[in-house]
Amino acid sequence: MKKHTFKIRWQDLDANRHVANTAFMSLGIDMRMFYFESIGLTQAYFAEHQIGPVMLRESYFYIKEIMPFSEVTITLKLVGLSEDNKFMKFRHEYFSGGELSAVCNFIFVIFSLEHRKMIIAPDKLLTALTSVEKADDYKVLTKNEIKRPWTN
Repeated sequence: MKKHTFKIRWQDLDANRHVANTAFMSLGIDMRMFYFESIGLTQAYFAEHQIGPVMLRESYFYIKEIMPFSEVTITLKLVGLSEDNKFMKFRHEYFSGGELSAVCNFIFVIFSLEHRKMIIAPDKLLTALTSVEKADDYKVLTKNEIKRPWTN
């Protein structure tokens, strides 16, 4: 399982003094970028191939409050892949104090900066993405699931 641990900072808190929604998003982005970097898919790789990941949809389910200055461990699992390998669904699970605190499901694609459209990821990237541990509820994504708004 791919995972990374972060320390919650003062700037990650909202007016209620718990982790802000935007901090969950930022931590998830950092987790994905740390994963890419750890397997050699650096910013230089993305620049060389003129590609970038684009988030189409993400949804969060908050379970337990994460306290200021605590550590949070975020995991990454593959939940689904479209038959044409263009659409990928992943899940982040956020753990604090060993307890599941939040879940984020998200669908993203790889975007060609040159052609300004979605593409199938280059082989090295596609292999890295599809080698992530599959979630228990992994499935092939249908066009209906991808295009339907507000699905997890």
